[in-house]
Amino acid sequence: MSKIQMSFEEARNKNNIGLILPEFLSSIFYVVGIDDEKLFNFEITKSPDKKEMCVTVSEDPELVSFDQWSMKSIGGRELLKAAPKNSGILLTYHAGGDYISRKQIDWFLELID
Repeated sequence: MSKIQMSFEEARNKNNIGLILPEFLSSIFYVVGIDDEKLFNFEITKSPDKKEMCVTVSEDPELVSFDQWSMKSIGGRELLKAAPKNSGILLTYHAGGDYISRKQIDWFLELID
């Protein structure tokens, strides 16, 4: 289990999503998108609960490597700031994943700014 997965597990056990923030900010993720040479646009899909849209990321580039999309690495802090305003973040692992809602992203941004 990766450090980020362990932080999500601890956050769930203590019912405090803020516990993931230090590990998330120091992590490097790979994100799916469209690269048009001038700008990288995140690929947005429906979130697991289908109530909002999301960007898909992983610490393992193999999990977000698709022929139809580009991929780039991004730090956790940069990801929070760059995530589209109408979307959450789906963090995928080899077995499962975790989700950060747009409301949680906005709260994290208030904490780090």
